Amino acid sequence: MEGLLPEGDNVLVDPIRRSGKIGSFNLPVGVKGGTQTRAVVLAVGPWVKSPSLKVGETVVMKSYSGTPVQHQGKECLIVPTQDLLYVEG
Repeated sequence: MEGLLPEGDNVLVDPIRRSGKIGSFNLPVGVKGGTQTRAVVLAVGPWVKSPSLKVGETVVMKSYSGTPVQHQGKECLIVPTQDLLYVEG
């Protein structure tokens, strides 16, 4: 993926958008599941040591984690690896 490369032990992810409703309220991304958000890894910083964390993997991270950035016309997140809970297998 060209353009944005996270520094240090950060990863660039594309959150998997969810929509949901409770009553008449629309929930923003990440709220429906409570404390976790799924995302696809787009780029991995140079200090990331985990061999299972690769571009294209789906990860579960803490909700409301990361810094929003625009990447190729989409809103993505740069997330520190300590906010990643696990890689889906």
